[in-house]
Amino acid sequence: MLGGKFSDAWCVRYRNTLVMRFPKILPMMLALGIAHWGLPANSLGDSPTGQPETANPVSDEMSHPTLQGSGDISEILPFLKDTDRPLKWWNVLILVNQDSPAGLEIVKMYRQFHPDIKDHQVLHLAGLTDSATLTSTPANEIISRSDFETLIAQPTRDHLTSLGIENRTYVIITTAGMPYRIEDTDPDFANVVMPAASDPGLTVTNRNLVNAASVESELSVLFQIDPQLDETARAPINGRLVNPYQGYRSSIKKWALDRDILGKRNGFRWSNMWRIFKSALMEGEFNGAGYAALERRMSPADIYLVSRLDGPRLQGEYPVHAVYNMLLRSAMVSDPNHPRFVGLNEADSILVLDHSPTPPAPSVFAYTEVLNMPPQFQILDYETHPIPPGGEDYGTLFTAANHFFRAHEWATGSPATAGATGQVSATLTLGGISFWDDTGTILNGALVGDDQSIIALQSYGRNGGDGRPTNYLLVSGPNNGPLFKCSPGAIFSSLESYNAVTMFLNPFTNQGKICEFIEMGGTGAVGHSFEPEVGGTIQGEFMISNYLRDDDGDGVSDLCLVEALYTAIPYLSWTELALGDPLTRVRSGEGGRIKVAPRPGDANRDDYVGFSDILLVLTHFDSVLSEPAYSVLADVNEDGRVDGDDINTVMSNYNEDYSDLD
Repeated sequence: MLGGKFSDAWCVRYRNTLVMRFPKILPMMLALGIAHWGLPANSLGDSPTGQPETANPVSDEMSHPTLQGSGDISEILPFLKDTDRPLKWWNVLILVNQDSPAGLEIVKMYRQFHPDIKDHQVLHLAGLTDSATLTSTPANEIISRSDFETLIAQPTRDHLTSLGIENRTYVIITTAGMPYRIEDTDPDFANVVMPAASDPGLTVTNRNLVNAASVESELSVLFQIDPQLDETARAPINGRLVNPYQGYRSSIKKWALDRDILGKRNGFRWSNMWRIFKSALMEGEFNGAGYAALERRMSPADIYLVSRLDGPRLQGEYPVHAVYNMLLRSAMVSDPNHPRFVGLNEADSILVLDHSPTPPAPSVFAYTEVLNMPPQFQILDYETHPIPPGGEDYGTLFTAANHFFRAHEWATGSPATAGATGQVSATLTLGGISFWDDTGTILNGALVGDDQSIIALQSYGRNGGDGRPTNYLLVSGPNNGPLFKCSPGAIFSSLESYNAVTMFLNPFTNQGKICEFIEMGGTGAVGHSFEPEVGGTIQGEFMISNYLRDDDGDGVSDLCLVEALYTAIPYLSWTELALGDPLTRVRSGEGGRIKVAPRPGDANRDDYVGFSDILLVLTHFDSVLSEPAYSVLADVNEDGRVDGDDINTVMSNYNEDYSDLD
């Protein structure tokens, strides 16, 4: 027996199958000493310690459960008013390009991590260009306004309303293979959205006229921008809308009793804030005496939180492996039933707040207004403000703050020191230490302990004026490697205008990219799909504190990833893109550190190339991307098919031990 699981006859049968399929592999097997499978030897796939491998060699760590759901609407649990429940699987709708093998595979993977999701919670969209093929380029990430409305928005409205789940659904998930950058309808503004680029001056100058947007931000107000609405109630697509969830600390499901997406949208009014030049629009009555609109009606009850499952790749590669890694990291920190769960150990986790003084930074980009609340409030909650405050409460001012300084104070309870650097215990969050820096230093992993890794990174990025390279996230760390080591669940935002202009790694952009943070080992991020103007700065104090708050002390964060990210976003119907598994909730645990170094041939991710890796590839042999039999783990060379090249990769690295690699 091998590891107490496989008979000699079984091993011989698979040996013969392998040799029949790949005659050239026999000399390699003989050289490696595994031609006589079935005999107890360390070379049969046992670990380097001489102990048998414990992972099941015929299944990967997702275990490929049967996909659930027949399409019967009755299968969705009738939780219409579950105000005290966190966001769960029944609150999700997934959108996928039906002609994208990579997108279909990502949906399959996501349902393996969340097996309760039903068939009718997946909407297959027709007619879209596939932005995730081996020949795709950043140009395929762009969609026209008319195609967005016809091929994405209206089918989504029809699907939600036909099933009667427009209120029960709080989260919309978009997937790789779908375009995500909507180009402007005005030819004069064509350069607002260009492949992997954006014209900042054109956007800022015309910020009240531009109707370009990210698909995800536009889906947040899906029913408010419906062209079939009366013009007086319909939200304009030109410019940007104040996010009614900005600055809240409450889970969005606190508004479950108030949620009436279709019924309330006809009563909204859209007003500019006349004291702000080229202002965003706020729902409410126009206020001629002050800043904010009066008698607001729109609240977090009226929006969707939208997150994208996409990942970094070079042109000529699929994103599915990167997305799998991102989903696995989420499970490692949020799913105690997952075999790889480790949770977050506050003793080893760092919040990095990489502020930059002026100079060297050209401007204090971190100091912006929080438009959704007046200055007497630092944060809102459902109990005191089920509807965000209106002009009646504002007087003549908005809340304005430096979002880095506040993030440090909210995490530690003590103020940050200008011009200083240092580490302070983050006693007010699940994270352990706040690493504050307000100097020209490029913070990186060399400045923290070998056993420490980051759970959050808020950075000026290239706008800090410290001379860092454009791909600093991947090359500005120790030994020219990743900037930091990441804990499972690590999140990121930066004060960079173009950090989400593409999901491809290789087109040059002059700033860091959120997809590079995922490549670095991150789990979630939020960025801009084109120039956002300074008012669109992601307000990291809300993102970090809400992601890591545990007010009830149960060892689980109070908000999910997508909730935390949206509370930090100033505008909707604008540039922003949230990336990651929206349902991620940080849990305390023994902790761990993400390893990102390549491990050729290690199909089952156990840091050792052995017999179980061969069996995993054989189990999924002759399958291609999006087929039921395909496994992202068995596809070790990441070309979208499980075939002889994968066997050769495993055999070429047989007995390799990667346990010392980061």
